[in-house]
Amino acid sequence: MEWYFAVAVIIGTCAPVFLYRKENFSPENVLRDEGDHLLILGYPRYIFSKHTGRALKKSFVHKIQIADQIVTFFNESDNAVDLMLPSNEIAEPIFQRAKKLFPEAEYIEIKLLK
Repeated sequence: MEWYFAVAVIIGTCAPVFLYRKENFSPENVLRDEGDHLLILGYPRYIFSKHTGRALKKSFVHKIQIADQIVTFFNESDNAVDLMLPSNEIAEPIFQRAKKLFPEAEYIEIKLLK
């Protein structure tokens, strides 16, 4: 019985290392341009299935905000879709790619004090 527990602890410890690798969060993988839609694949559950994710119409996005490690897409009525990322180093390139995909949107950068 202890053998199962040891295997579960090892898998539980190693799984986040493989899920949150920086390569899985490249801007091209996270924000995929699908014509008039943007496909967001930034969540760990989408890493293994590259064809599912959160789809947004490009006309939906009027404002993009980055605050620490969260990139948020807003529509005209301030409804939002949050993309929570593991670190600031991953969030910044994704925010830059969002700027390229939505050149007409308003951009907000919030620097949090640490």
